[in-house]
Amino acid sequence: MPQASDELRGLMGQWFGDPIGDAGPIAFLESHGWKLRRDWQWELPVPHHTVSCYEQMCVVFLCDEWDFGSVHDDQGGYICLCGGALSEI
Repeated sequence: MPQASDELRGLMGQWFGDPIGDAGPIAFLESHGWKLRRDWQWELPVPHHTVSCYEQMCVVFLCDEWDFGSVHDDQGGYICLCGGALSEI
């Protein structure tokens, strides 16, 4: 069941032209080196990747709205460029 916030849907609509579609966020993440695994989790482009706020919001949206898995991280190393916590992903 879709559960992304109206604010997050609005952001996706502003960035990708579709407030509920998954194509824009997926293409954005893949263009930045992210890989979608068979278990629907996102794999970081490289170990200890520094996640941008844009990447974070796309992952959170896909998890909330489309039930994707979160970030698969074997290395335990990702931080947001703005210094915000990534506990949501």
